[in-house]
Amino acid sequence: MEITDFVLKELCSLGNQVVITSRPEGIDMARFEKSFVVLTIEPLSREQAHKVISRQLQNEASIFCRSFKLSFLLVKEARI
Repeated sequence: MEITDFVLKELCSLGNQVVITSRPEGIDMARFEKSFVVLTIEPLSREQAHKVISRQLQNEASIFCRSFKLSFLLVKEARI
């Protein structure tokens, strides 16, 4: 399998300790289970997804507000 070979030969040789895929069907799991811990990450619940999105939006809003304030101050300073 090309993906498995790439991960084992290229990524691991570079020192990568974590490999994440959303397409496990492309991986020959038998080759990984001997030397790696294989985890399956379950989908987020609706509540977990809501919390993640809320946190992300708060961070984005904070960044936006700081950028907007800085832009406003620069424009105001340029007019003086």
